[in-house]
Amino acid sequence: MPFDSDAWKAAQGSEDSLSAETRFNTPDDLVASGRLLGMSRVDVLALLRVSPGTSYFSEYDRVYFPGPERGWMSIDSESLLVRFDDNDVTLEAVIKSD
Repeated sequence: MPFDSDAWKAAQGSEDSLSAETRFNTPDDLVASGRLLGMSRVDVLALLRVSPGTSYFSEYDRVYFPGPERGWMSIDSESLLVRFDDNDVTLEAVIKSD
């Protein structure tokens, strides 16, 4: 599913099935396309919204929780993780399970 910033922001905190599909699938497009790499911190926050604070994945600057891990037996959550360099430019964007 192609990433849509407005749909991503609207899906945050929503429980309907379309919102869940947006939260689960659009981060894949962002990471696979490399779209976030090289973006400034300000641009990333405008695109994704400010992420909630968390102690998970403390080596990353921004942690977004699209939802539970996909698959047959999902016991963990998947996260979209973003790390910036010293100039506030996106150095890394990945999806990981906790």
